Amino acid sequence: MKITTILPLTACLLSLISFARASVVESAARTPELEQKREYIATVSKLHGDLVYKKVGDLELTLDLMLPLSTTAKNGREFFPDGTPVVIWLHGGGWRNGSRYFSGNDIRFFANHGIASACVSYRLVQDGNGCTVETCVIDCFDAVRWLVKNAGNYGLAPGKVFVYGGSAGAHLALMLAWADADAFKGDPALADARVAVAGAVAIAPVATLADLDARDSIDYLNEKGRFEKLMGGSLPEKMDLAKKASPLYWLKKDSPRTLVIHGTRDQRVSLKGSLMLEERARELGADFTLLRAPNADHSQRGARAPLWRVQGLIVLDNMLDIVQSSYGETDWVRQIWRSATF
Repeated sequence: MKITTILPLTACLLSLISFARASVVESAARTPELEQKREYIATVSKLHGDLVYKKVGDLELTLDLMLPLSTTAKNGREFFPDGTPVVIWLHGGGWRNGSRYFSGNDIRFFANHGIASACVSYRLVQDGNGCTVETCVIDCFDAVRWLVKNAGNYGLAPGKVFVYGGSAGAHLALMLAWADADAFKGDPALADARVAVAGAVAIAPVATLADLDARDSIDYLNEKGRFEKLMGGSLPEKMDLAKKASPLYWLKKDSPRTLVIHGTRDQRVSLKGSLMLEERARELGADFTLLRAPNADHSQRGARAPLWRVQGLIVLDNMLDIVQSSYGETDWVRQIWRSATF
């Protein structure tokens, strides 16, 4: 397989050539500002850009893979002798919009710890395109399948895939971590790749599409016609699909370690759903932690929201801990947050 590494001075030109070949989903499009960000990313990681993980008709679905510049720590110790773990970022946007490109600081953080990063474009649910939330889940599973199948080409450890995301991306992260991949079959060419996500961090996720008790009256999913557009019909008509696409119904005792962060004043996606996850996890004995961000809204900000300035550090630090603990090295959640009361 040919590996395309985008270097800073050629990033814009190569992206234009790449996108001229075939149509791409909106979340893969790049503004000049994003091109500049990619130039920075190429200085803190080995950037393999616009890798096509599958085609649907003439539509190319792509991802970016950012490998660490070195697999060896400053003390000469190899970070991960059996292959590089990869953390996948899944973007939000209500399953209807958004951009896959995420913080270069996140990429640098993981790369400095010998961990690869990836970001994924998936088909969005838009009027008349026939996609539903299930389509988004299937595409994300196929992206993981592609990474697993091609792990050897990039020095990745196929059994060390981790996910994180916010809002709709948090929902997708939980689905990848907890759901049975065989229930979301996608590209037949990727069917032989075994998916086993090893841990997740989810920020303000939709826990269930099927339970009205998980919503407040002003929730995103309660907007007129919203559910019907996302699921292709009303809740009574699509109850089975709604449950199938809900993390709550996939959580098991042996689900991988998961941290959920949710604002107590989130008016787009109610905290109620995450509380339902917490209760379910307690009943099952699952390895699950819910961190309530006091006074925080859906963007983790808000009046007297004390955690929003350090939210990124909390996410990255715990994502790193989840990765490292999968090797049996550390406690997976920092004791300061385990013992804190919110």
